[in-house]
Amino acid sequence: MNTLNVQELLTIAVDIEVNGNRFYTQVASKLSDPAIRDLFTHFAIEEIRHRDHFTAMREAVRGYQPQTTQPEEYDAYVRAYADNLVFQLSRTDDVIRTTDTPRVALQLALGMEKDSIVLYYELKHLVPAAERHVVDAVIAEEKRHYVLIHEMLRAVR
Repeated sequence: MNTLNVQELLTIAVDIEVNGNRFYTQVASKLSDPAIRDLFTHFAIEEIRHRDHFTAMREAVRGYQPQTTQPEEYDAYVRAYADNLVFQLSRTDDVIRTTDTPRVALQLALGMEKDSIVLYYELKHLVPAAERHVVDAVIAEEKRHYVLIHEMLRAVR
């Protein structure tokens, strides 16, 4: 079994944020509801900031190998989760193309934010201690996104 490579996970985190930006930007342009459109436009900007954080972190940890005491099953879990996210990222254009209602857009956004939060919690345990505050800050913002999307989704029911 390959051991986890922190830089690979950070590259996936960067890809998640780039795709999140693309999703929010393109879907916002398709929506007529100004409140959801404004929320998605704001999130698109935040995704770029997150991308920049993870890109800088990836450079900072070049060559770093986490000292993990986790069992091999944990390694397999994180790798499988990351691989699934990579597959989902490859389908972003299809998702954007078929997102045509505010409700569907919000449901998809909710799932994307949840998936990001889960990966970032796992990533947090693998980066050097000095970098964890950055991951914590991104997790806090993603949680805030989740709550705002959830509230908006309840309003469009």
